[in-house]
Amino acid sequence: VPPTLSWRRRAKGSADDPSVHDGDANAWLVAPAGLERRDDVIVGVSLLAPHTRYPLHQHPPREIYLVLSDGEWFNPDQGWYRPGIGAVVYHPEHMLHAMRAGDDPLLAVWCLRSGE
Repeated sequence: VPPTLSWRRRAKGSADDPSVHDGDANAWLVAPAGLERRDDVIVGVSLLAPHTRYPLHQHPPREIYLVLSDGEWFNPDQGWYRPGIGAVVYHPEHMLHAMRAGDDPLLAVWCLRSGE
């Protein structure tokens, strides 16, 4: 039996748009609990339902996304923008960022080093 992705919803946050809990799912491809078990890097996939906005957030590790569908991305330097399918989106350490889906779902693969 081939391995399958284990999709997880985002935990409800007090400041989140209520649609995020039901409109966001993530799975870990490479992670301590991923399909490939590693402690040094995390590679995941995120799926946002149409008209869902992933909240503005920041974290210590640098992060790279591979954009697999149309959607909008935010950072303070560029505001909201559309990188396009196949683009790479990079967020340095502690950069505020967010993403949102339009009429279609937003799908992206992301990678960050764990412990950074």
